[in-house]
Amino acid sequence: MRWMLIAVSLGCGKGESSHPTGGQAQGQPVLAKAGSRVEIAVEQTGFVPAEIQVDRGKPVTLVFTRKVEHTCVDRVVFPAEGIDKELPLHKPVEVALAPSADTSFRCPMAHATGRVTVR
Repeated sequence: MRWMLIAVSLGCGKGESSHPTGGQAQGQPVLAKAGSRVEIAVEQTGFVPAEIQVDRGKPVTLVFTRKVEHTCVDRVVFPAEGIDKELPLHKPVEVALAPSADTSFRCPMAHATGRVTVR
Protein backbone atom coordinates (compact mmCIF):
# COMPACT_ATOMS: atom_id res chain seq x y z
CA MET A 1 0.00 0.00 0.00
CA ARG A 2 2.80 2.41 0.84
CA TRP A 3 4.39 1.99 -2.60
CA MET A 4 1.09 2.57 -4.35
CA LEU A 5 0.58 5.84 -2.49
CA ILE A 6 4.05 7.00 -3.47
CA ALA A 7 3.39 6.19 -7.14
CA VAL A 8 0.08 8.04 -7.12
CA SER A 9 1.59 11.11 -5.50
CA LEU A 10 4.38 11.20 -8.07
CA GLY A 11 1.91 11.09 -10.94
CA CYS A 12 -0.80 13.40 -9.68
CA GLY A 13 0.33 15.28 -6.63
CA LYS A 14 -1.45 18.59 -6.78
CA GLY A 15 1.04 21.13 -5.54
CA GLU A 16 3.65 18.41 -5.00
CA SER A 17 5.09 18.75 -8.47
CA SER A 18 8.47 20.29 -9.02
CA HIS A 19 6.87 21.97 -12.01
CA PRO A 20 6.89 25.78 -11.75
CA THR A 21 3.12 26.04 -12.10
CA GLY A 22 2.39 23.62 -9.24
CA GLY A 23 1.17 20.62 -11.19
CA GLN A 24 -0.09 22.46 -14.25
CA ALA A 25 1.68 22.15 -17.58
CA GLN A 26 3.66 25.18 -18.63
CA GLY A 27 3.85 27.07 -21.86
CA GLN A 28 2.10 29.77 -23.78
CA PRO A 29 -1.41 29.17 -25.11
CA VAL A 30 -1.50 27.56 -28.54
CA LEU A 31 -3.57 29.28 -31.21
CA ALA A 32 -5.50 26.70 -33.25
CA LYS A 33 -6.74 27.64 -36.71
CA ALA A 34 -10.11 26.33 -37.88
CA GLY A 35 -9.87 22.71 -39.00
CA SER A 36 -6.44 22.22 -37.45
CA ARG A 37 -5.12 19.45 -35.22
CA VAL A 38 -3.42 20.34 -31.94
CA GLU A 39 -1.07 17.79 -30.40
CA ILE A 40 -1.31 17.68 -26.59
CA ALA A 41 1.22 15.56 -24.71
CA VAL A 42 0.34 14.03 -21.37
CA GLU A 43 3.53 14.26 -19.36
CA GLN A 44 4.41 13.83 -15.70
CA THR A 45 3.50 17.49 -15.14
CA GLY A 46 0.12 17.29 -16.88
CA PHE A 47 -1.12 18.48 -20.27
CA VAL A 48 1.36 20.20 -22.61
CA PRO A 49 0.15 22.62 -23.85
CA ALA A 50 -2.52 23.21 -21.23
CA GLU A 51 -4.29 26.07 -23.01
CA ILE A 52 -5.55 26.16 -26.57
CA GLN A 53 -7.17 29.23 -28.13
CA VAL A 54 -9.75 28.66 -30.86
CA ASP A 55 -12.11 30.77 -32.94
CA ARG A 56 -15.73 30.59 -31.73
CA GLY A 57 -17.67 27.75 -33.34
CA LYS A 58 -14.79 26.67 -35.60
CA PRO A 59 -13.85 22.99 -35.63
CA VAL A 60 -10.57 21.85 -34.13
CA THR A 61 -9.25 18.41 -33.25
CA LEU A 62 -7.24 17.96 -30.07
CA VAL A 63 -4.93 14.94 -30.21
CA PHE A 64 -3.91 13.67 -26.76
CA THR A 65 -0.94 11.31 -26.41
CA ARG A 66 -0.01 9.93 -22.99
CA LYS A 67 3.79 9.77 -22.81
CA VAL A 68 4.24 8.50 -19.23
CA GLU A 69 2.99 5.29 -17.67
CA HIS A 70 2.66 6.28 -14.03
CA THR A 71 0.19 9.16 -13.94
CA CYS A 72 -3.43 9.74 -12.98
CA VAL A 73 -3.95 11.18 -16.45
CA ASP A 74 -5.07 7.90 -18.00
CA ARG A 75 -8.28 9.53 -19.27
CA VAL A 76 -9.25 12.98 -20.49
CA VAL A 77 -12.57 14.40 -19.38
CA PHE A 78 -14.43 17.39 -20.85
CA PRO A 79 -17.17 17.76 -18.21
CA ALA A 80 -19.30 20.34 -20.04
CA GLU A 81 -19.31 18.30 -23.26
CA GLY A 82 -19.85 14.90 -21.65
CA ILE A 83 -16.62 13.60 -23.19
CA ASP A 84 -14.58 10.99 -21.29
CA LYS A 85 -11.89 9.17 -23.26
CA GLU A 86 -9.28 6.64 -22.25
CA LEU A 87 -5.67 7.64 -22.98
CA PRO A 88 -3.66 4.48 -23.71
CA LEU A 89 0.09 4.87 -23.39
CA HIS A 90 1.75 6.20 -26.61
CA LYS A 91 -1.50 6.05 -28.64
CA PRO A 92 -3.00 9.27 -29.97
CA VAL A 93 -6.64 9.92 -29.02
CA GLU A 94 -8.64 12.52 -30.94
CA VAL A 95 -11.27 14.84 -29.51
CA ALA A 96 -13.14 16.94 -32.07
CA LEU A 97 -14.63 20.22 -30.86
CA ALA A 98 -16.29 23.33 -32.27
CA PRO A 99 -16.70 25.27 -29.02
CA SER A 100 -18.96 28.29 -28.70
CA ALA A 101 -17.68 29.09 -25.19
CA ASP A 102 -14.60 28.45 -23.08
CA THR A 103 -14.39 24.88 -21.86
CA SER A 104 -12.04 22.85 -19.70
CA PHE A 105 -10.53 19.40 -19.77
CA ARG A 106 -8.96 17.42 -16.97
CA CYS A 107 -7.84 14.06 -15.69
CA PRO A 108 -10.50 12.05 -13.79
CA MET A 109 -9.18 13.30 -10.44
CA ALA A 110 -9.01 16.94 -11.67
CA HIS A 111 -5.36 17.31 -10.61
CA ALA A 112 -4.18 17.94 -14.17
CA THR A 113 -6.27 20.48 -16.03
CA GLY A 114 -6.35 22.38 -19.28
CA ARG A 115 -8.67 24.69 -21.13
CA VAL A 116 -9.91 25.66 -24.53
CA THR A 117 -10.38 29.40 -24.74
CA VAL A 118 -12.71 30.86 -27.37
CA ARG A 119 -11.71 34.13 -28.99
